Amino acid sequence: INTAREYIAAMEAIALKYKVNVIHHSLDIRNLNQSELFLDILHPTAKGNAIMAKDIYNQIQSWGSPEI
Repeated sequence: INTAREYIAAMEAIALKYKVNVIHHSLDIRNLNQSELFLDILHPTAKGNAIMAKDIYNQIQSWGSPEI
């Protein structure tokens, strides 16, 4: 879990540096009270995967279309 948290912190720092979006979802490793949605500490069940996919889709949709 600590390694995953370090990874998230590094990823967010790099994203900030390069001004890119980071997609967050409600089953983030920082929310450990959702064990019924995971097979183990990192791998979601089918229900957990569906929740994550919906969160990701909604965030991408909220960004709108890129300027071309």
